[in-house]
Amino acid sequence: MPVAGRLSVEVDYGGGTEFRHQASDLIPEEPCSGVLSELVTTHHLKLTNTMDIPHYFQLMVSRPFSVSQEGASRSHRTPGPGQEPAAAGKQLVLHPHKSMLVDVSFSLSLELLSYQRLPADQMLPGVVIQQSESGEKEMVFTQDLLLEYANHTTQVVPLRATVAVPELQLSTSWVDFGSCFVNKEHVREVYLMNLSGSRSYWTVLMGQKHPDNGPVTFEVSPSNGLLEARPVNGPPTSIALQVLFTARSNELYESTLVVEGVLGEKACTLRLRGQGSYDERFVSPYQL
Repeated sequence: MPVAGRLSVEVDYGGGTEFRHQASDLIPEEPCSGVLSELVTTHHLKLTNTMDIPHYFQLMVSRPFSVSQEGASRSHRTPGPGQEPAAAGKQLVLHPHKSMLVDVSFSLSLELLSYQRLPADQMLPGVVIQQSESGEKEMVFTQDLLLEYANHTTQVVPLRATVAVPELQLSTSWVDFGSCFVNKEHVREVYLMNLSGSRSYWTVLMGQKHPDNGPVTFEVSPSNGLLEARPVNGPPTSIALQVLFTARSNELYESTLVVEGVLGEKACTLRLRGQGSYDERFVSPYQL
């Protein structure tokens, strides 16, 4: 039974006040077209006045959530602080025994995903980072939709949005090729894994550190790609990276390989090292 002086609130069958996303929802089917700046998902609430008197009220909520009365224009701006009433701030009225549909929206954006990089003591109110023992990572946004009545009473409707974010991991953090014969290519395999329930679009950045500015000594293949989301209760998805080293002289070569995603995920670093040599003991029999 509704509380006296309050409205009855019913949620739709599309999730109501619970939103679920993957961070990769911001990536179109054709990644070359770029990342979406924002993706707005809308659910619906049905407000019913079961009383014999009209109710005057405003709907108040902070971004990344927003509300509007059905038929009113919806905001598609990026998330920001502050509260905004629905329907351009005008007071709403619901007459006795009448109903009203209200759109409740959640705005997913790159700005929102950037919050995952904040230290725990700087995290914004209503934002929690959750990570399971298996490595799956989610951002959880919680907030109250407030129905503020003209008689200065308030009714609360809890809102929640859960966003799975990519979590990349390399099978090792260090590759030492040891001593290698000059101008002979050597290959090591390293696995890049996605521990999360969101797809990850990744790319490799290579920082060369060798004595000269000649030909490249370290390379990786592939240098970018897509890792699918981890299946529910399944193992992480992975891809094999071929790390190649070709010494150009009898010098020590070092480099750092960094794997970055486009959705704010933490970068992975791989340190590389190899020593060039003219000693034929380091020539593989397969290279003779």
